[in-house]
Amino acid sequence: MASDIKANDYMVGGLVSREFVKKIYDADLGDVIQPVSVGEDYVVAVVTDINKKGTQSIAKARMTVEPLLRNKKKAETVKQKLGKVTTLEAASSALSRPVETADSLRLIGQSPAFGFEPKALGAIFNPANNGKMIPEAIEGVNGVYVIKVESVSATPVEDANVDEQRKREYANAKQAAMYRFAQVLKDGATIKDYRNKHF
Repeated sequence: MASDIKANDYMVGGLVSREFVKKIYDADLGDVIQPVSVGEDYVVAVVTDINKKGTQSIAKARMTVEPLLRNKKKAETVKQKLGKVTTLEAASSALSRPVETADSLRLIGQSPAFGFEPKALGAIFNPANNGKMIPEAIEGVNGVYVIKVESVSATPVEDANVDEQRKREYANAKQAAMYRFAQVLKDGATIKDYRNKHF
């Protein structure tokens, strides 16, 4: 299955073929595309959905939104069950889950203890929470977290190159700003992109 194929794409599901993408765009809903040679393979495709310009259909939006809403509802139920958090032990017995310790967390990147959880890491590294129990459960990406911060300290990174990191952060910020600038121009313009017809 390959979804959200753009008109100017040159790759579909790991298969590199601009010609294949053009054939997909020339087809109608339900069409079976004649076998196409892509590298050492032959591909036969069926067009199962066509996204029209404008607002997403309810069915398509539902696939994205429903899991988020389900997780939000579960998190609300867990938070309601916990009430005001006073100790880890009380939260542990209320949820029938063991207390786990995460040591040597870093502010940047994923934590080996619980993966990518920006809200939890933000609360942990908030100076106001140093040495304290965070009074309410935190709804994260992968679960609900009850956190007690033992201590926060800065540790040197042995192989850190601050100048390189600063340059990288600057380049990333510049790229993000350029993308936003281009998006504003696109939104304000009425330009039709016909590149897919010629290339």
